[in-house]
Amino acid sequence: MRSIGILFVLLIGLTFVAAGQSRSCDTVAKYENHNQVEPMTKVLTSLKGVVRDRDGVGIPNACVQVYRDRHLVRSQKTDGNGRFNMPEVRHGQYTVVVSYSPFCTANTPITIRRSHNKYRHRLVFHMELAGTDSCSHSS
Repeated sequence: MRSIGILFVLLIGLTFVAAGQSRSCDTVAKYENHNQVEPMTKVLTSLKGVVRDRDGVGIPNACVQVYRDRHLVRSQKTDGNGRFNMPEVRHGQYTVVVSYSPFCTANTPITIRRSHNKYRHRLVFHMELAGTDSCSHSS
C-alpha cells in the first residue's frame, strides 16, 4: 500500500513538472485579417523560424499561432533564442500570428509546400514596439 502512495505522489509531481514546461501559448490571439502586415504570401518548406526585436535579438516566449480558415490549428511559444518549429503543420495555406507584449502583433499569410530549392526554409519575424511609426513584419 505504501508503494502505491509513493507512486501516486511521483505521478502527481511529474504532471506538474510537465505542465510547467508547456510551450503552448496561454492565450489565443484574435484572428484579424485586417491587421495583416504582410500582404504577400510567404512560401515555405516547413513552419519554422525566429522572432526578433529591432536589434536582431531573439524574443523568448513570444506566442506563435497558426490559423487555417480562421481556426486555430497550432500554437507554440518561442524558445530562449526566439526560435519556433512546428513540423506537424502539414502542407497548405495558413496565417501565422505572432504576439508578445509590448510589441505590435505580426500577421502574415504562408503556404507550406513540399521541399524545393526556390522556397524559403524559415520565417523571420521582426517585432517593433507598439506605438512606433512602423509595425512588426516578417521576411
